Amino acid sequence: MRAFTQTLSAAFGRRAALVGLTATLAVAALPAAAQVKLQVGYIPVLGVSQLFVVEGEGWAKEAGLDLQITRFDSGPAMIQALASGKLDVLYAGVSPFIVAKANGIGVTVLAATATEEIALVGRGKFAELVAKTGSAAAAVPAFFKETGAKVKISTQPAGSVPDTVTRYWVNEVGKLDQTQIEILPMGIEKTQQALLAKAVDVAAVREPVITIIRDLDPDVKVVGLGGEIFPGQPGSVLAVRDDARKANPAAIDALVALHVRATKLLSSDPKKAAPAVHKFIGAGLTDQATIEKALASPSSKFEANPDAIRASVDKMQTFQAKIGTLPQTVSLDTLFDVGPYKKAAAQ
Repeated sequence: MRAFTQTLSAAFGRRAALVGLTATLAVAALPAAAQVKLQVGYIPVLGVSQLFVVEGEGWAKEAGLDLQITRFDSGPAMIQALASGKLDVLYAGVSPFIVAKANGIGVTVLAATATEEIALVGRGKFAELVAKTGSAAAAVPAFFKETGAKVKISTQPAGSVPDTVTRYWVNEVGKLDQTQIEILPMGIEKTQQALLAKAVDVAAVREPVITIIRDLDPDVKVVGLGGEIFPGQPGSVLAVRDDARKANPAAIDALVALHVRATKLLSSDPKKAAPAVHKFIGAGLTDQATIEKALASPSSKFEANPDAIRASVDKMQTFQAKIGTLPQTVSLDTLFDVGPYKKAAAQ
């Protein structure tokens, strides 16, 4: 983790200021020539489906926004792009933004996207022992006793939400003997592949990976829902680079308004939202029916109000500081700005 924070700090020191666009965005559709271009990074998980709906439904273009969208495999990798000035808007787990803020990178969270996204899924002997003992925490010592081996848990890189949530479950919820487990950081796709290849016993994953894995291997079970491994677990968020916001405040406000609109659609009619979501994270990997199923999953809880995750984010950063993955906690008043959400919600 120290290496990660040092990388962020170095990247921040090298970042070049981008020239801000001077176009002003109106809520009504603008001619193509007047569209404001925003560089947007995202993690391919269902918890940021608002972005997929906003773009897939054509709402961004109608609002005068030209979203240049880039996929990243982890939040920490995205933060490095942010630090070098390559991204304006980011859709990812909140934990890397806490780390970025603590390292002096100008980024602000404007909206939540989802809560309690990350669940633990298990296979083989471990899943059997969860069913037998009644919980994943109880299954860890039972597994170690029966097999003499550590429980292998795949998750994402240090500093990511999946890694932080997993470690919170180990330390604070399960109070597990850490000599009986092995946490293996890796990317989203590698996490999925490791579980299917039977290289690990447990994986900390989000939708649609949860649904895809279970469809590919019916023996894989959800062994811990998001609220069980981190009560009130904060998930992904919509964040913006501060310089980009200063350059295009109306454009960012317009994007937040569309984000709120997309959240309502995802919550009220996920089937209608499914085609746009499938286009971004399902095409070539799975069918639309699987995405519809994932959108209806207990791990798909869409939420736009940043105040809804404020307390849990504070709990998360306190834990990160405790285990040494965060150099210092940050003021939530500087990490969050609820103003654009409140303005959009009032419309």
